[in-house]
Amino acid sequence: MRKAIAIVVAVIVLGGLGVYLVHLADESTANQHAATSVVPTATVKPASQPIIRFNGAAFSPATYTIKVGTGIIFLNTSKTAVTIVSNPSTQQSDHPEINVTIPAGSSQGVTFTKTGSWGYYDQQSPGVTGTIVVQ
Repeated sequence: MRKAIAIVVAVIVLGGLGVYLVHLADESTANQHAATSVVPTATVKPASQPIIRFNGAAFSPATYTIKVGTGIIFLNTSKTAVTIVSNPSTQQSDHPEINVTIPAGSSQGVTFTKTGSWGYYDQQSPGVTGTIVVQ
């Protein structure tokens, strides 16, 4: 009889230990997910600011017309970082604010305070270009 009671107690203790370890593993996984979440560099506000998406191969839309004082959100939907620079020069003399590196899944805002046509391109693929027309 004592042997049977000892076995039952051992099963209960081991079962409880197993439940506890599973609970710890679930908490650890939740903490890892929270620690590795992608946090955008700017808050995307579709209703108030135009969005230009970069998917790794193109900017969409390639040309965008806005009013002076308006901000644009560059949203990187690709799987790698993108460096967007002002066209035509590598010194960003056309529009210095268009010189941003945006991690994958993140965004960056740029505000245009002067009228004109502002070109930009992907530094890794100079043939991938876009234009913002500010009126």
